[in-house]
This record gives sequence, structure tokens and C-alpha cells, in this order.
Amino acid sequence: MSNLPGRRVAALVLATLCGAWPVCAQDSAKTVVAIFAGLENHPSNLAFDKAIRQALMAPPDVRIDYFSEFLDRQSVSGATVQGLRDYLARKLSGRHVDAVIAITDASLKFVSENHEQLFPGAPILYAGVSIPPELAHDPSRPLTGVLVGSAYAETLKTAFALHPATKRVFAVARVDRPLQALLERELGAVSPDVPITYINAKTVAELLQRVREVPAGSVILYLWHQPDELSNFIFTDTVAERVAAAAPVPVYGTNDFYLGLGVVGGVVRLTEETGQRLGQMTRQVLAGQRVQDIPVETSRLVPIFDWRQLQRWGISPSRLPPGAEVRFQTPSLWESYKPQVIVAASVVAGQLMLIALLLVQRRDRRRVEGTVRAREADLRGSYERIRQLAGQLIHSQEEARAGIARDLHDDICQQLAAVSVGVIRLKRSVGNIQDGPIQDAFDELDYQTQVTFDSIRRLSHDLHPTSLRLVGLTPALKTHCVDAGERHKVRVGFNAVGDFRGLPDDVGICIYRIAQEALRNGIVHGRARNLSVSIMRFDDHVDLVVVDDGRGFDVNAIRETGEGLGLVSIEERARICGGTVEFHSVPGRGTTVRVHCPVEAIGVQAASASVS
Repeated sequence: MSNLPGRRVAALVLATLCGAWPVCAQDSAKTVVAIFAGLENHPSNLAFDKAIRQALMAPPDVRIDYFSEFLDRQSVSGATVQGLRDYLARKLSGRHVDAVIAITDASLKFVSENHEQLFPGAPILYAGVSIPPELAHDPSRPLTGVLVGSAYAETLKTAFALHPATKRVFAVARVDRPLQALLERELGAVSPDVPITYINAKTVAELLQRVREVPAGSVILYLWHQPDELSNFIFTDTVAERVAAAAPVPVYGTNDFYLGLGVVGGVVRLTEETGQRLGQMTRQVLAGQRVQDIPVETSRLVPIFDWRQLQRWGISPSRLPPGAEVRFQTPSLWESYKPQVIVAASVVAGQLMLIALLLVQRRDRRRVEGTVRAREADLRGSYERIRQLAGQLIHSQEEARAGIARDLHDDICQQLAAVSVGVIRLKRSVGNIQDGPIQDAFDELDYQTQVTFDSIRRLSHDLHPTSLRLVGLTPALKTHCVDAGERHKVRVGFNAVGDFRGLPDDVGICIYRIAQEALRNGIVHGRARNLSVSIMRFDDHVDLVVVDDGRGFDVNAIRETGEGLGLVSIEERARICGGTVEFHSVPGRGTTVRVHCPVEAIGVQAASASVS
């Protein structure tokens, strides 16, 4: 038994002074005593004690007086055992023990040997490696519990699975010879081809020195080590931590309280889970269930690993056995700050959407501004072109008037003057009207009159083709082609396909004027010698094609300079009729004008009938 702590001495003194412990206790209270092996502050004892208390006290429907006592290393033999027996006898005097819990085999031995004296009739709840045969079927000492044998072989198998290239295994086991022989048989069956070296050092310093010398390609299996340095007692979990820190290779452990101390992991039985199950069994007994009806259970095996050590030794979590539990995993940013990340992401997403909308708006605004600027430029260009065209139109009108005036003065007036002179000569002539000279004068007058008539008729036809209304588009256009060829001494071909009867006047005049302007441009400006005019009538439109072999021109250059008044005139006439015009011209290769005009004219007769 260890030195009596202050709380135990105080409790014993209080019980002795009042002598009324049994009197003070309530009849309804249940008494449970737990006997642990080792010191009170040993990690496994702390975990067991805490788990048992939690299971006993929840739910708090029954009052339970729970006492825990601890057997240290010197308590298992000699006079100290008798001292612990006497202490418990005084402490439990006058109190009925309803259940006794024995943790580990040493505690079970103590409980079984003192059962009748200290815990008469109390059922035993046990947690350890195995139940001795002499206790398994002893009705005077009813027993059940949870078996918690260490999974040494399972841990070694897991180490081999994670390190398939392992060459040697070093097992840290501070045990006696019989237990080492048992370990050799159990572990040897797992690795018959991989040698296992057992490190059974007496001191921690010796142990750490041998651990540092472990060669690469090995693994260390830490089972248990209790040094002989009694003056400076070190728990086995502290030794495990030092071994893991000194080892140049991965270290695997066989107890769950080794986790977090530097070992990679292992297949272990959960101490707290076993303690809670032991406490639950105790509550079943306190509730009236016979201990014989509660079967002995085996604590489940759980593969547990340290995330930090997996990262240290480059072990992928995907290689861990099924159902493995990974502890101490560093939480990701999402796991640590999920609400904050969601809020921040939402704010950022909202800002990005706002920025995207602003960018789209700026792009649209720039596009609109660009369109406006382009249209303004087009309007300015159109305005300048209109001004130029207006000037050219005035100039063309003046030229047309000058041409008409020149034709009237130089041609028709001269011819009328010749007729006048002939009339005067006839008035002054004497003799018979049938005389030869007089008849010659009449013939000359008749000829001059006929020439004057032809000139007036041609001039009238150029101003407005009355024949177009009288005989139709095809004869009028054919006649104009013949006249243009004779007048300018060029060859003009004509071809008509389709029935042009019933063609609206507006369409006919537009087609006629466009052909007239195209021929004039080809002859006068293009200096063409061979030209052709083709018109084709379809159900809903009329096509006109005028081709010449003149000098040709650059269509775009003419449009940019604004000199193409003839082109504009043709386009405007086609637009009035709802048609379209295509100009195909290459310098030195002639010109082709194609006009596509619907049969139903949409223009204005007055506009289409204007002077070219």
C-alpha cells in the first residue's frame, strides 16, 4: 500500500471520532469499491477511474458511494498488503459493499484473496487480460467483466502493411522471461521472415541509447517498459514519449494513452470505453441483475493513428486499415473557420459580382460611346458628302442647263435660222413655184425642218422618254441603246428576258434612267467601246445588268472623294424603287452594274422621273 494520502487519513480520523459512519450513511446508498494497480496518477488509472465514475453517476437516479483505492508496486507483497487490508476493513466497517471493481490481474488477486473479509457476497467486475480458471466458476465469488488483452500482433501486422519494406523489428518490452517467451511466439507468427530484437533495458538511458542505434529500414514496437529507477519514478507513457523522440524510425504503440506522445499509432483497446462499459455493468448489478447473467465481454480493437506522425513519416492516410481513427489532425481552414469562410466568401462573391456588373456596364458604355462616336463620324462624313454632292448636283444642273442651252443655240437655233433664211429666200424669189430652183429651195427647207425636228425630238427624249409610257420599257430601252451607239460611235448590245407588260411606271422609269446613266458613265467617263444592257423580269423583281469594257475605277476611292455623283444617282434611284445596286469595277478591266428591283415600286413618281 502506498503512503496514506492526506484525504484518507482525514477520512479515517473522522470515522474514528464520530464512530457513526454507518449511522450517517443513508440506507438507500449503494457502495462500490474499485481497486486499481499502480499509482493513483498513472495515466491509465486516471482514465479508468474517470470513465467508471461517469458511467456510475449518469443518470443520477440512485445514490452511489464510490471509493477508489490503488495498489502500488510494493503493495502486492509483504506487510503492506496486510496494511491495505486493515485500512479497507476500518474504512468499510458497518457498510455493505454492493459491488467491487478490480482493474488488472494484480487487483483481481487482491480482491479474490480478501473477498470474504472485505467484500462478502459482493459481485466482482473485472478488467484485465484473462479470468483465472479457479475464479471463472466459483459461485461464492460471482464475476464478470471486460477482457482487455493487448493487440501486439495486430499492431505489428499494421506496421508491416504501412511499411512493406521493413527489414527488422525492435520490440521495447521490459518483461520477465516467461512473458517474453509468450511475446516471441505471438509476434514471431506475424513476421517469420523479419527478425525481431527485444530491447529489455534496465534504465531509461540505456533504452534510449539502444533506440538511437536502430538502423534504417526498421520499425520499433513499443509494448511496455518500467525502469528500475525507483527514486525517480517514470511512467511507461513518459518512456514511450522519450523513445519516440529518440527513434530514427517509426514507433508503434499498443496502448491508446501512447497516442499523442510521438508514436505513429497502433491497434489498441480504448481505456475510457472499457471503463465506461465496466461502469455500465456495475449499474446493471446495482439495479438487481445477477452478475452471472452478464456475459464476459472483450473490448473492441480500434486502429488509431497520429496525423502528425503520418505526415512526418510520409504515410498516406489512404493506406490505413478500414475503420481507422486519425487523431490530432490539423483542421483545414474550412473546418476551423467554416462560418467565417462562408461569410467572407459570400462578401467576396458579392463584391466580384458587383465588379463584374460594373465591368460589363463599363464595357457596354464604351461600346455605346464608340457606336455614338462612329455614328457621329458617319454623320459628319455624310454631312460633308451631302455638301459635296449638293455642290456637284448644282454643278451638274448648271452643266445640264448649259448643255440644253448649247444644243438649243448651236444646233436647233442654227437650224431654225437656216429655215428662216430659206423662207426669206423663197419670199424674194420670182417665177413659177414649179420651177426647178424654187423646188430645190423647198427641198432644202424641208430637210432643214426635218433635221430641226429630229434634234428637238432627241432633246425632248433625253429630258423625258415619252416613248417609255407609249411602247413600254423594252422597246424604249432598246431604242435608247441604238441611239447611244449611233451617237457616240460605239457598240451597244441589248437583251431582254421575260414579260414586262404591266410593269409599274415607277419601276420602268427607274430601270430606264439607271441604264441611261450607266451607259453614259461607261461611254463618257470609262471610254468604253463595247457595252451591253440586259434586263430580266421575274415574278416579283426585275434585274438590270450593264457591262462595259472601259477603263474601270476604284469604287471605294470614288466614294471617299465624293466624286461619284453618277454612282449616287444610280443608288438613289434604286433606293426609291426599294431595290439594291452592286458596282463591280477594276481599273483597266471595265465596269459591271447590277440592279435588283422589286416589281412593286415604293418610291415617288416625281423623284424617279427627275432629270438625270
